Amino acid sequence: MSHVRIKWSFESSGIAAGENKASTPEKHEIEELLSRDCLTVHYQPIFSSKDGSVFGYEALARIKDMEESGSVEIRQLFSKATEYGLISQLDVRCRENALRKAAQLSLMATEVKKAAKMQCGSSIVRDKRLNG
Repeated sequence: MSHVRIKWSFESSGIAAGENKASTPEKHEIEELLSRDCLTVHYQPIFSSKDGSVFGYEALARIKDMEESGSVEIRQLFSKATEYGLISQLDVRCRENALRKAAQLSLMATEVKKAAKMQCGSSIVRDKRLNG
């Protein structure tokens, strides 16, 4: 099994919105979501308006367990993270999750292709969705 390792770092300029804001329960909830890795990703297809074909996918951030998220809802998460100076951490976490999930899906497609080739003998699987 292949592993994907992603490591990003960034430096704060010290002028992020909300950086000096006092800690609030809402800020603490966002920090908890980030530290406990409570975010996941779902992919939504992007369709061509010309012919209806799928030409890409959009990664959508979601909270894994809404009961653990407290009062923070996904639709407010990015604006609240900006307000509390946590947008960089949230952005990095969402990108890491999206890339990790994309790698997992790619690996799954590769395994499906291998299994299909084994079942079909020497014939080649020609499904575009599996030849990513």
